[in-house]
Amino acid sequence: MFCGFDVFIKKKTNVHVKTISGATISLCSAVIMMILFISEFVYWRTVRTEDHLVVDKSLGDRDIDINLSIYFHKLSCESALIVLITLAAHSRV
Repeated sequence: MFCGFDVFIKKKTNVHVKTISGATISLCSAVIMMILFISEFVYWRTVRTEDHLVVDKSLGDRDIDINLSIYFHKLSCESALIVLITLAAHSRV
């Protein structure tokens, strides 16, 4: 009965032989694949919040246009302030 799970069938001159070791390997492989699939699915569904922004500095001294759309529903517009400091220490508000 356990040999019925063997997906790695051994071939012997036109005869297929299902073995217990093949069934064991098949079941272990299926369990490992299911664990990997479920863990990747859970990781994919997890919401991650990043509280920092990293800009690639390899472009040199050129200005980079960065467009951000940030919504603070409980923050008044008078209280919001964004300060940008470039590599050359030029600050913009």
